[in-house]
Amino acid sequence: MTASSCYGTLSTLRKINHFTDFKFCKHLAEALVLSKLNYNDIVFDPLPLYLVKRLQSIQNAATHVTGHYATTADAVKIGWLPVQERREWHLLKTTYKALHDTSWPLYVRLEVAKPMRDLRSSDSTNLTVPRVKGTFQDSASKYFNKLPNNIKNCETLVSFSKQSKNYLMNIAKERLQ
Repeated sequence: MTASSCYGTLSTLRKINHFTDFKFCKHLAEALVLSKLNYNDIVFDPLPLYLVKRLQSIQNAATHVTGHYATTADAVKIGWLPVQERREWHLLKTTYKALHDTSWPLYVRLEVAKPMRDLRSSDSTNLTVPRVKGTFQDSASKYFNKLPNNIKNCETLVSFSKQSKNYLMNIAKERLQ
């Protein structure tokens, strides 16, 4: 359902592509297509590989609206994270909110791991990995614990968001080379 809706929107965008500039087409694709891909991406994490590939093909088609046949590398060139990294980035932002927002619901709280004694790594924030797999807490701890300490210890959500996106963009560029 989402895929057919996205392809229908992209078909319309291709028709007006020649009458608008690149920046406007990019914004339309972000607003009308990528927003549908982002919807509930945290709730349905982790996705099976075949669904990630399908969503990535939709994103590649959205990149095609900008003027030529596109691949995942082209999406990265125009500043879009690939689908897997994009989902991870949204989960990381939600994780940061869960750790720092006092009004966060108790049933989705994240537990910060406390070492038994002082270690050099004690200044870094790590999350306890729960025993139950496939939950928000499991995905959040898996992705958050992989981040470098300077990103984990950001003061604001805005700086965390920027730094984590840059980190994931670099990972995506390395993966695609």
